[in-house]
Amino acid sequence: SETLKQDPPATAKLKRILFWHVYTLDKGLGLRLGRAPVIHECDIDIPRVFEFDGFGHFESSTIPTLWVKISHLQSRICEQL
Repeated sequence: SETLKQDPPATAKLKRILFWHVYTLDKGLGLRLGRAPVIHECDIDIPRVFEFDGFGHFESSTIPTLWVKISHLQSRICEQL
């Protein structure tokens, strides 16, 4: 979150959306391929939500937020395996 403080609000929002997309891919592929994830939970300090307001047809953020929650669950499963 420290690096996002220097960015304009629109740029920071896009960076958060991109980060959470990469996060969901990392957790999903890590679990499916039996590999350790690259992004660790202790390194994350931004809110676990997608902020799609103002991006046209992506007004509802329910599904992407659900993906982030499922990815967090996948991360906990990997830790216990």
